Amino acid sequence: VSIDAMGCQTEIAETILQQGGDYLLAVKGNQPKLFEAVRQALVPLAATPLCAETMTLEKAHGRIDGREYHVMAAGELAAQFPHWK
Repeated sequence: VSIDAMGCQTEIAETILQQGGDYLLAVKGNQPKLFEAVRQALVPLAATPLCAETMTLEKAHGRIDGREYHVMAAGELAAQFPHWK
């Protein structure tokens, strides 16, 4: 299940897991501690060269949006946020 930042809540994640699912949650600045921890964890990955698999460009509505994608192990931040499963 993928959910935007509004749904980035431990209760929602727990419900998904209880039903046998997996989740991908967006993180934004409204959760500053989590946002900063994720940002710091991604710093080393940002040095990875970009390629077609890690970047998208989209032209729409009179602008060009670029997005970068990086993946890290699910347990990478587990020690800092033990209440997330």
